[in-house]
Amino acid sequence: MKEASLYTELRKEYPRTWRIWYVMNNRIAKKIHSFHDIEIHEEWDRRLYGQEAFLQFLEDMGPCEIDDLDLRRNNCCIGYVPGNVDWQKHENQLLRTRWAQTDRGKLIVKIKSYGHSYMKILMKTQRGQTLEQILKEVQNEND
Repeated sequence: MKEASLYTELRKEYPRTWRIWYVMNNRIAKKIHSFHDIEIHEEWDRRLYGQEAFLQFLEDMGPCEIDDLDLRRNNCCIGYVPGNVDWQKHENQLLRTRWAQTDRGKLIVKIKSYGHSYMKILMKTQRGQTLEQILKEVQNEND
């Protein structure tokens, strides 16, 4: 019987870490959503290094099999490169997106910090309220 490769063994031992690495590579390769101009560290790129790319990623980042942690870029305008990525709690994801850096995104994040859901904000804007009006309203409610 043939021995399993190191890649196969580690893929089975760290399935969540492998899935995160694989999805990261797919987003970059297929230019999914806002990943059209984001690069991946060359040694983590499965298009260039295949299975070795996962082994290097695992060595650089370490395994992460904890459900509430995800791979996050510290600077959303820089790619998936060592020093810019780490394992972070999922709840911080929204604040690290490019969208959250826009004026509209900042207002929505602020409104959500007062307990409003995105759906509630959407309903109010569809009724004609501006985000600025909604923010003033929720600030007054909490004073």
